[in-house]
Amino acid sequence: MRLQKRLGEKSDGLQNSLPLAKIQCHQAEGCAHPQCQRLIASYAGFYEQYCRTPRDDSKSSQKKLTLHAIALNDYSEAFSYMEKVSRRSSFFSRDVKKAYKNGFWVAPFVHSQKADEMDDIRGSVRMRSFGPVMQGSLFKKFPSKDEAHTDKSAADTISCPLHWELLFGVFDGPQSDIDQSRLVGFARLHRIGNIASYDELIGHGQYLHRGIMKLLHTHIVQWLVDAPDPATQGIEYLAHGSVERGNEGFFFWKKKALFMPHLVELVDFQLPDDFDEELYLTLNPDVLKSHIPPKTHYKIHGKLEGRAYK
Repeated sequence: MRLQKRLGEKSDGLQNSLPLAKIQCHQAEGCAHPQCQRLIASYAGFYEQYCRTPRDDSKSSQKKLTLHAIALNDYSEAFSYMEKVSRRSSFFSRDVKKAYKNGFWVAPFVHSQKADEMDDIRGSVRMRSFGPVMQGSLFKKFPSKDEAHTDKSAADTISCPLHWELLFGVFDGPQSDIDQSRLVGFARLHRIGNIASYDELIGHGQYLHRGIMKLLHTHIVQWLVDAPDPATQGIEYLAHGSVERGNEGFFFWKKKALFMPHLVELVDFQLPDDFDEELYLTLNPDVLKSHIPPKTHYKIHGKLEGRAYK
């Protein structure tokens, strides 16, 4: 198994050896913005594939993934994170300083500002960490409704401090002048409750050797840990996929950036003991049309909406 290869002895007795990340990606009371609904619906089911329980048999347990995340509460300030990164890998922190010294800088932006440059970045290399890049419109990501508003700044796109999507870019050009600078790398970052997750973290092939992605990542960690911003309060983890997926170079990069394997428990997502899937579908026939599994639907929507299940 790739997990055993990458974690070595740590993969033995997995239930006891790895830290537990308790993730709160449920809907909060009064949180009804369409973007909240979209993110919750996407990630509640996504994180279930990381949840191991004592009820899992060996076959189902093998299909589960292991979350790769940084426990942000381990660092009182971003400086302590960078100190630990330096002790683990001096070249990582050295590349961050080099990129900054060479004039690269990081800032949030909106999709409409740099849509074409984002596409150029995605197609700038043939192979990425997860395999060959699909060319043309097949790999193109289209903006969400929130990204499409050209009159909004990046901060204005946050309608709910608990569930948001932000784009952070690393730029080559006049400091703080996004329009006159070239986008050379970007991160699409999602917050769902107490966890922030990279949906994309991608750099232009011509600039990857210049430390731009290390600069971008450390800037984001600094913002999450240090910023007195309602949008960052309560975020306990920064995640980037699983331990098992991606090539060896990608895993090595994340390891040097202090991503650690975590078991996952979804909190406040417990089904009632007498929950009956078939009866839930009978009492709520519209759920069948949604193509969302009844258990997942109740966890994400039904509980908050007061839907009948018995």
